[in-house]
Amino acid sequence: MDIVVRYAFLVGIDRMDISVNPPPRLDTDVEIIAVDGNKKRLQAFIALALDMDKCFSQQLPRFHTSEKALFDPGKNFFLQQSHSRYWLAKRGKQYIGRIAAIVDRDLSSNHTRLNTGLIGLYEAKEDSALAYRLINTAVQYLQNKGCASIIGPVDFSIYHRYRYQSDCFDSQGFIGEPRNPKYYLDHFKENGFICKYTWESHWLSSDAMEKSMAELTVDYQQSLELGYQFVSFKHYHQDKAIELLWCLIQKTYRGMPGFLPVSFQYFKQQFSALWKITDIDTSLFLLDDNDEPVGFSVVFQDKMAAIRSMNGRTHLWAKLKFKLNEHKGEVANAYQTGILYSAIKRAAMRGLKKNNRRLSMTKAIYYHCALQIKNNPQYKAAIIALLRSDTPNIHITKKFATQTRHYQLLTRHVKPLTTDQSPTNITSTQ
Repeated sequence: MDIVVRYAFLVGIDRMDISVNPPPRLDTDVEIIAVDGNKKRLQAFIALALDMDKCFSQQLPRFHTSEKALFDPGKNFFLQQSHSRYWLAKRGKQYIGRIAAIVDRDLSSNHTRLNTGLIGLYEAKEDSALAYRLINTAVQYLQNKGCASIIGPVDFSIYHRYRYQSDCFDSQGFIGEPRNPKYYLDHFKENGFICKYTWESHWLSSDAMEKSMAELTVDYQQSLELGYQFVSFKHYHQDKAIELLWCLIQKTYRGMPGFLPVSFQYFKQQFSALWKITDIDTSLFLLDDNDEPVGFSVVFQDKMAAIRSMNGRTHLWAKLKFKLNEHKGEVANAYQTGILYSAIKRAAMRGLKKNNRRLSMTKAIYYHCALQIKNNPQYKAAIIALLRSDTPNIHITKKFATQTRHYQLLTRHVKPLTTDQSPTNITSTQ
């Protein structure tokens, strides 16, 4: 539950370029090849991600159709407003790594005075020399594009995969969780990247959830007395619910690192697929005393076993496997929450005026969400997913969590180059 992220996208204290020493061994047998529109290389670029999933047992297998859609401008809005370049690492006849550099013209103008580039779509074997070649190829390219700040990992945008998991690698994942081999984080840090932001997820047993709720009863009761309503998604037509959700996300996540507004058409296209796994009984909109939507909470059903059984396929047999396994999940995924900052301030002042006590709508919306999860016999536990570590009231669930997982978004500051030449260690695609 990323509760009301309002922080400015600060670039960092130290803007100096961080020098990176090459590893003791540089594998001269490895060739870094730019994809540059070559269809066979793009196919290899996509296939490499699916192959890496097989090497990482806790990774939720990615779907070939979804990975292919990332490179279709008709399905990936961010391709229309960004410039991207992709590279493959090849040893002999085998592809062993990949990376992308992305320059989104709206990212810098919306968040910082510095030109900002993104690095993402990274996959590689556990090899420091290979990581050095790939990461610094992308870094040099972004420098040549005039970037002074580089953020990663981000696969095009925060609407796609971004952040690296930094602990609890042997634990079962959940839908939407960043999953990666442990050494990916090491690869980036060895090449001059430092942690810029952290997130965490809290696992709560049914008993732990009940304990966390006990401290929030007053806020919840006060919110009801002041006329606030918690209305589940099931009371809305799907299209209307998605439209309200889009509108609230554009407002509540406006200051989030890397956030960029998207059209309703694009958001609907993306979220309509997620609607199938959304718990519409537990997911809710928060309405104020004027019946205006001012917040939301999205809870996903636990479909991990069903999705994993499909093994990245979408044919008829895979869909049948999904049906056979879709009722096995027991963990509610409280994935995303947002409340308008103006509504938070107004609620606090209304509570102070009526009861001489500030009303916390963050606590109230968590209480109601937890209550719905607890009253659903299907759920034995819950994951409070991907909270920014500096989120207000994060202690509500953290102190009762049976497990806390952490994730990092990294940055590296470089000296932009004046020329727009291609990096010198890229093989020609001609």
